[in-house]
Amino acid sequence: MAINQKVYNVTSYLPFHPGGEKEMMRGVGRDGTKLFMEFHAWVNPESMLDKCLIGFLVPEPEEEEEEEEWGGGMGVGEGGEGRA
Repeated sequence: MAINQKVYNVTSYLPFHPGGEKEMMRGVGRDGTKLFMEFHAWVNPESMLDKCLIGFLVPEPEEEEEEEEWGGGMGVGEGGEGRA
């Protein structure tokens, strides 16, 4: 589960969640920030889940548009080389 860009393995916390495992599973495997804030806006997830922290969400880089076959580079006939 990810909350505020931090990824937590909440497996060990599931039995202790006051709303039950089923309710907590709604946020597992995805960004659960919105869901968490909806029900626990006053709770600090960093302190509560500190021991469950396993990593951070890193945004995927935007895919660069693939260059067209003849675009983007210096080919034959450009830059004074290879001209007839």
